[in-house]
Amino acid sequence: MGLFDMFRHEAKAVPESPKYEVTTLNETQQSTVIHSLKTATEDFGITSLAELDEYFYQVRDQWLASPESQRADPFALIMMIGIRAGYTLSQNANLCWRWYKDAHGEEIALYHPQHPGCLREVILFPINAMKKRWYGQTEGCPSEWVNHSMNALYARVWDDPQGKKDDEEILAVLAQRVDVTKPRDQIHFLYFTHQDSATKALEVAGKSSWLPYGQQPHHIGADQEGFNWHVAVHREDTAVNSETVAQNRMFFSKLACDYHGIYDGWEACATD
Repeated sequence: MGLFDMFRHEAKAVPESPKYEVTTLNETQQSTVIHSLKTATEDFGITSLAELDEYFYQVRDQWLASPESQRADPFALIMMIGIRAGYTLSQNANLCWRWYKDAHGEEIALYHPQHPGCLREVILFPINAMKKRWYGQTEGCPSEWVNHSMNALYARVWDDPQGKKDDEEILAVLAQRVDVTKPRDQIHFLYFTHQDSATKALEVAGKSSWLPYGQQPHHIGADQEGFNWHVAVHREDTAVNSETVAQNRMFFSKLACDYHGIYDGWEACATD
């Protein structure tokens, strides 16, 4: 039996067996993940979810079109596709690769002991998810699984009616004064309980072209809830309209969540 050949089956009662075990990947398992990612990128040119979807449908349709007696075992392809989809999710949702084992099987998983987005243990199975889609047990493609998982993890964070209402009101006032189709300077504010978290959040924002506004992070002194580290970032190369405001709220709300902070809104230049 290969390293990942054993998928978990339907649950059955197993007396006196442990619920499950989650461990770090050993050297062989780590090498398998690295090899799958390398194969996806270097051998098949897959560098995005869109390309992964295209490849998934192409090879699965070819497999289904061949006579059943002549179909090759698709496990290696399913594993590669699952690990590539899982890699994208791990990079965007604060998850780590782990080895999962219970009484019904074992496989590679994405894990967080207490994910900040949903404040509970998260265990996701990207290879098994792609297996179900390959065999038609579940509809959809790799990107839909990634997006669904992201929405499940951050739904509580992104569901902020008051914040969205505030955005609409500020944007309405701004639209009365300036041309909102033009790029303009905008500043976003976040607060964290620890300097290290604030610094890491600032680094992540910087990778998306947000620049520190003044000396950041900045210690603001005592706060009743402990959010003593302030981060302000800005940029002036994009417009401030309903689309970009919604995108920015999702980005900064998630960023604050990932580092156990809070997002405190934005302001923009009101003159052209």
